[in-house]
Amino acid sequence: MRRTARRALVAAVLTTALAAPLAPTASADEATCDVTATGAAVTTAEQTVADARAAFQAANRPLGRLVAAKRHEARVELARSRAALRALAKQARSGSTSDGSAALRAEVRAERRDVAEARNLLTFKRALLAAIKADRAAARAALVAARAELAKARAAQDACASAGTSTGQPVTP
Repeated sequence: MRRTARRALVAAVLTTALAAPLAPTASADEATCDVTATGAAVTTAEQTVADARAAFQAANRPLGRLVAAKRHEARVELARSRAALRALAKQARSGSTSDGSAALRAEVRAERRDVAEARNLLTFKRALLAAIKADRAAARAALVAARAELAKARAAQDACASAGTSTGQPVTP
């Protein structure tokens, strides 16, 4: 399956969302509380949520449009295959040796298999639907994780603001 811009966006957001919990965040449990650091953590978390939301919207691809595009490709493939079958039939009628006619029959069988596959969009639909569902689930999970991280950052910022320390002084328990 081709790598699209939407898949790249989802991958970038997932990487950011999964790496965000590993980054040190300011919390009220630490000995010092820096308002600047908590503000930066909130800003970063808000950006992560915005990116995750954009990836979630990008993952909601319309199945109908994608199938219509594939159907158009299949029509082109069918026209090409019909022309190839006509050329092979003309070649077979021109009279060739038994070895040559066996090879022509093998080519005709292979071309007919290609035609049958081009007509059958069900396999494509199933694979596409599975990929879309997986993208949507991953994007939804990344959005939930980003929102949770934003809530943590805002809670830490509120704790620092309520403690009244902006100079990095230790917070009294």
